[in-house]
Amino acid sequence: MRCCRSMGGWYLREDRFGASLAALWWVLAIGTQFLCAQGPNGAVDSIGLRSITASRIEPSGLQALVATEGGLCVVSKGAETNRAETKDPVRYESARSFPISRSIQCSFSQINSLDFSPDGGRLLIAGGDPGQLGGVECIEWPSSTRLGLFQTEDQGRALGDVVTEVDWFPGGSQWVESHWSGWVLVRRIDGSVRVKFGGHTGPVLSAIAWDEQTAISSGLDQTIKVWRVADGVQVRSLDNHTGAVVQILGCDGPGDKRLLVSAGRDRTIRLWDPAIGRLIRFVKLPEVPVRMELSDSGLTVALENGSICELSLPSLRIDQTVSISDRRIAAMVQTSRGVWWFW
Repeated sequence: MRCCRSMGGWYLREDRFGASLAALWWVLAIGTQFLCAQGPNGAVDSIGLRSITASRIEPSGLQALVATEGGLCVVSKGAETNRAETKDPVRYESARSFPISRSIQCSFSQINSLDFSPDGGRLLIAGGDPGQLGGVECIEWPSSTRLGLFQTEDQGRALGDVVTEVDWFPGGSQWVESHWSGWVLVRRIDGSVRVKFGGHTGPVLSAIAWDEQTAISSGLDQTIKVWRVADGVQVRSLDNHTGAVVQILGCDGPGDKRLLVSAGRDRTIRLWDPAIGRLIRFVKLPEVPVRMELSDSGLTVALENGSICELSLPSLRIDQTVSISDRRIAAMVQTSRGVWWFW
């Protein structure tokens, strides 16, 4: 397993063998975790034998959804962690041994992304079967009733690989999804494809809905692309990263201006004004970022070596770096003010 991850990380950094080898690493790394997965029923195993690929805080803020190779689990520690305030400014808790209160069946062997609709009534589950078929499943929340399963492109062709990320638009009537096959799709709430973007030269790793008229995506080709939803036109491409751009987020800037934050395998976090395509500033991290989330005070970034880096926004000042795990952090959620669960 460690060998597979090391090879994959080298391919992503060097980017010399193209998307096919990177895709092979993705399948090997995830597949090896699945083969090694075992552990007690009713809990996400405390020694990490279960593969965890995504997480999301449930609308009530008291529970977390965790995607594993067995499907979706609803995890809750109990009343102690459900307090609104804590004495410590920030507290990180390993949630791998927390009890599972509920399990939800899913259509995919690999789940990569979860997102609740703005009103909390629908959950999107994105993933698929690597190298074979991808898709997005929409379920009603909290009943878990399936509302739709969408596994075709705009021309009715089956999706050729996994969906890597999904994100609702602010109005809740459509979503954007990024694909390992290189496409970005915007779907209406009924699952029909509104528009399809195809400007990336490799797998797309992240996509977000910027506003009702704009979507932004990033990928293995080291670029960030801004799209116009109305007609599918690429507005601009931001190409300052020198490694794969693994994730993008929107954040509040000065004067109510919205800014874009990106995390790259070049060990940088970058701040952009996507409206004009300007890089505002960047910071070099001590390790490769694997996941970032907005926090009460700024930005919380999980690093490949098991550390957490806390940054202020919009300055990108590194406030502190804390080692909280002896291995890579797969997912994290902020459950209440100052309290983070990680897996």
